[in-house]
Amino acid sequence: MPGYQFIHIETYSRVPSKNNKKQSILGIVKEAERHSTASLHIANPQPPLSLYGDTPLKMAKKLINTSEKCVDAMGRKLRKDAQILLAGVASYPIPTDSLEFDDDNFNEWLRLTLSFLKSEYGNNLKSVIGHFGDEPYNHVHFYCHPSPSIKNTINIRDVHIGMKQRDTVPDKGEGSGKKRRKLYKDAMRQFQDRYYEKVAKLCGQSRIGPKRNRLTRKEWRDEQLSSEKQAEALKNINKYVLAKNDAIKAKKNNALILQTLKKEEMIAEQKLMNKIAVENDNSFFKSKKIQHLMQVLKDKNKEKSKISKKLKTMSNERNILEKKLEEKSMATTSYQKENQFLMKKISSLLNTLDKYKKSITSLNLNYSKLVNFIKSGNSIPSSFLNTKVGGTYER
Repeated sequence: MPGYQFIHIETYSRVPSKNNKKQSILGIVKEAERHSTASLHIANPQPPLSLYGDTPLKMAKKLINTSEKCVDAMGRKLRKDAQILLAGVASYPIPTDSLEFDDDNFNEWLRLTLSFLKSEYGNNLKSVIGHFGDEPYNHVHFYCHPSPSIKNTINIRDVHIGMKQRDTVPDKGEGSGKKRRKLYKDAMRQFQDRYYEKVAKLCGQSRIGPKRNRLTRKEWRDEQLSSEKQAEALKNINKYVLAKNDAIKAKKNNALILQTLKKEEMIAEQKLMNKIAVENDNSFFKSKKIQHLMQVLKDKNKEKSKISKKLKTMSNERNILEKKLEEKSMATTSYQKENQFLMKKISSLLNTLDKYKKSITSLNLNYSKLVNFIKSGNSIPSSFLNTKVGGTYER
């Protein structure tokens, strides 16, 4: 039988209370972590299981270091007995050694409790651990604290919903205390109600116990049975909702798959059409290109024919020129021979001319001598008369 819900919160400071009824922050986290000097009341202490965030001791040291730099609302150094940590415990109501202990239901309670704490405290939830097996009832410890404000102040009511609602009414004037207490209690009841709706109710636990509700044992058991039936009904509803959601999701997935397949088919068809169009375009352009190349080839052949004719003409002209050159070469040879003959003839004539020049000179000399002889009246010598001129004797 699941029993009734249990969740409780408390606040702590850096030092114990004056009457030592409330431990310090380090005292409670050492007990939670099962330090040897802080867990003497546990017969067989076991290390806790970390479920969320830092370990309690690491979290506590960070908080203490931060708080030493903080101030209060008046700007003064924060008092050591200022409440700065909210610590809580939530317990599963069935003993671990009981035959009624249900692992599946406990695991569901643990999951829902952790989800509730995250939604309730958000980023202010710093640590959650579990004690499973070293005490009669499995339970979790959770720790929250606010972050320093812009003015470097830290106030516990930022995480404690009861104190936050209570402090909406100033602690002054007639009747203020009663109003503040009522606001505090209402806020805490609402906190318990939220836990019941989000956790306990779904695990078959009742909101309050028999003594608190002034019920007889039978009435309380009936309420428990009603809670169990209600939890079972809620589980069935949840299963139905989950199954329905799965079916809807599967239907949506199938529709999405069909839609995706249809889109892919359309895309593939479009790609094929584009490919065919491109191939047709390519064929058209290839045909045009071939026609162009054929025309270019035809033009090249015509040009080649023209060039061949031109080469033939040039070859004929070359032959004619070669013949003319050969004729000129032959004529040049004849001219050279004739020139040699003429040069010989000219040379002979020049030699003859030289001889005549010598003869004329000799005659001129003899003539001068003859004139001298005539002028002198002397007789002309016979030797002068026998002078050889030009190879002959002249008188």
